Amino acid sequence: MRAVSIIVNPASAGGRTARRMRHLAPMLRQMLGRECSITTTEHRGEATRLAFQAVMEGCELLVSVGGDGTANEIANGMAPGGVPLNPRCRLGILTSGTGQGLARSLGLPPEPEAQIRLIASGLERTIDTGCVEWSGPEGRRSWMFLSECQTGIGGAVVREAEQRGKRLGGPLCFGLTALHQAWCCPNIPLELVLDRTELIDGPVLGVSVGNGSRTGGGMRLTPGAQLDDGLLDLLVFPALSRRERLRVFSSIYSGAHLNDPRFRYRRARRIELSSPVRVPLAADGELLGELPAVITIHRAALRVCAVPTDQEACDEQADRHLAEVAV
Repeated sequence: MRAVSIIVNPASAGGRTARRMRHLAPMLRQMLGRECSITTTEHRGEATRLAFQAVMEGCELLVSVGGDGTANEIANGMAPGGVPLNPRCRLGILTSGTGQGLARSLGLPPEPEAQIRLIASGLERTIDTGCVEWSGPEGRRSWMFLSECQTGIGGAVVREAEQRGKRLGGPLCFGLTALHQAWCCPNIPLELVLDRTELIDGPVLGVSVGNGSRTGGGMRLTPGAQLDDGLLDLLVFPALSRRERLRVFSSIYSGAHLNDPRFRYRRARRIELSSPVRVPLAADGELLGELPAVITIHRAALRVCAVPTDQEACDEQADRHLAEVAV
């Protein structure tokens, strides 16, 4: 039985994680126990297999060393389809990647040593996970996300960042790529159905669905999103001209874009997206495929090493929303 399994993506942060592990590995063993295992991934998707195997072998703490994509893959191995293999198993996050939206949404300390101390402290909170289903070359697929899922301009940003590589680092990489896509990404025809009732139809620049309040690079597209309220926050980017896009670009870092009435902001438990044109789909900084897609929420699906929050207030908010939908 391995009580602690540490899964490292050495390619994250443009390859800098591999060098950082020379310093981080002794700290991890000192604070989490010398019997913990440290495994490195060699290709995309391997962290999911390693996490699944570790949980099946009895591991009750998995530590992700990498970016949002690494934590995402590990979470999918811990709770495939949003159903935990072992409800006692926890996810610890040691950030070393391009996108660190999840760490910001969780309020994790920025220093690696402080993050390790938090993991070792035993503090935890239970968070929701989003689940996106779409059709690909291999048929219908589903994938869990922790922070956000995007389509339109957000999907295009992730696609370009993957093609260019992420050597520049999180804020600069995603910021420059987002600025480029703000200039060249086309507006798209899109249909959204929220909780099977509300319809949003028309040309848009993109859609961001947030489980957490931050995305990679520090953007606050869905600043009201909470990881444990049982709801998904939806931001619809209006169809804007190039000049208008550049004018509002900086506001997405502060959340001030919500003061613009052209941006639509909703909360839902189920979101259906479709388009007559090819539109990229991404989650937690990783490209998944294309629309159409259905996005749902799994309540309290994952235990994460973080400072707990007031769950009662979140429960009341979700109950009020369900009552409104029922009416």
